[in-house]
Amino acid sequence: MRTPACGPDGGERRHLYLMLDAFRAERAHPLPDPPMTPSQAYDAMVRLGGTGACTAT
Repeated sequence: MRTPACGPDGGERRHLYLMLDAFRAERAHPLPDPPMTPSQAYDAMVRLGGTGACTAT
């Protein structure tokens, strides 16, 4: 996003600072759900895989 009326690259810099602040370790908190099991991850990949270019022929 360009913000020439407000200053060069002002929007980009603000967005970067907001994102970097959000990724700080101090902001970390436990996730609401446990991680997927290997079986669940495999099932999800199979369902999402469809007939894409990576499918073995």
